[in-house]
Amino acid sequence: PVSAMDIRKVQKVWSTIKSGGEIKVKITENLDELRNDEMVIAVGSERTVQYVYQTKSEMIQNYFKIVDEANSQLIALLNKQTIANSEHFPIYAFSSICPELENTETYRKRQLDKIIDNISRIKACKSEAVSIDEILKETKEYKVANTIMYCVLNDTISLKQLRDYLTTPGHKIDTQYRRLLCLYDYLSY
Repeated sequence: PVSAMDIRKVQKVWSTIKSGGEIKVKITENLDELRNDEMVIAVGSERTVQYVYQTKSEMIQNYFKIVDEANSQLIALLNKQTIANSEHFPIYAFSSICPELENTETYRKRQLDKIIDNISRIKACKSEAVSIDEILKETKEYKVANTIMYCVLNDTISLKQLRDYLTTPGHKIDTQYRRLLCLYDYLSY
């Protein structure tokens, strides 16, 4: 049920919008936190009015789409989330697209430290492979990610090949995928 007070609030917001009032965008998870002067009314079809929120995992899953579209408003949602010390998160591209992103230096250092820490492990996966398909055919599954990292860092596999591999449908977004994505992100941006 809609109360008379709710209708008056909507009428007030609508008249402000029609009169050319100041237009702002505010992102909030809780509508009750908004003051009356921050309320918004959306008018349009379902195709034109959208509310989009993505978790960190969804952002990793949609990394290439977000970066290709340079979607800074979506990236800014990271300011409402916390990236844990143990997480592999590709921050370089996001921070270059969205300068308003907070804690970027901390996150960048953390991402680089994780890549450097991994270098000692990937030496055991030394390979002369020149394609990811070759690695997939010749390498045991548990060594695939480290072998790809080794080959990318030694320039036998290009970043384009790595991107093609990462954008292939059907990947499980696990730690190995995140590590490869972080390497791609760091080397590309």
